[in-house]
Amino acid sequence: MKLTRAVLVILLFFATVVHSQTRDNGGRTPESVVDRFCRLDQEGALLSDDGIRRIQPNLMWLPTPKWLNLYVVRGSRILDSKLNGSHDAEVTVEYDRLGYIKNGKFEPARATRRSTYQLQLTDHEWQNENGEPVLKETEPRWRLRRQTQPHLSVAVAIRYLKQLQTDSADEHERAELQQQIDALEAAERIAAVTPAPPPVATTASNQPIR
Repeated sequence: MKLTRAVLVILLFFATVVHSQTRDNGGRTPESVVDRFCRLDQEGALLSDDGIRRIQPNLMWLPTPKWLNLYVVRGSRILDSKLNGSHDAEVTVEYDRLGYIKNGKFEPARATRRSTYQLQLTDHEWQNENGEPVLKETEPRWRLRRQTQPHLSVAVAIRYLKQLQTDSADEHERAELQQQIDALEAAERIAAVTPAPPPVATTASNQPIR
């Protein structure tokens, strides 16, 4: 009986150590950081300066609001995570991808894609000061290591195309953008009544659009 209790105490100790190693000073885990990143990303945070300020603390890279290529997704979920030592982690996310927007044109490409995000527990962060990137010392926290293309929800993608339409002074371009909006909405209606395709192999989080 005493031996059993001793074993339980040891197991509890190691479980506590592992649990504490996964959390940074703010109590964040790699999974919670990726979950927040995905949520903000799909809300369009990478498309505006205000959004970038909200998402920047989760990143080791300095994003720009100017993008030519954007994924359109119906949602995402975290599949798996693992620690690589005490300062590195990987989190795999599965996306239900509807297609992508490239140079203002929507291309339907329904797929279930898995991306692995690499994170590092670091006490440095790139910040923008007067238009220049500056590396600043901060509290240690989990951050995504590599740049990735934005993933927009369907609603945000439609809003993005409508904003391009509003900003355009060219009647032909506005009509073309309306066609893209119609195509995106049609693809979403089809996807809503069609099962998602089986997932493809895991890809790095910074793969180009294809």
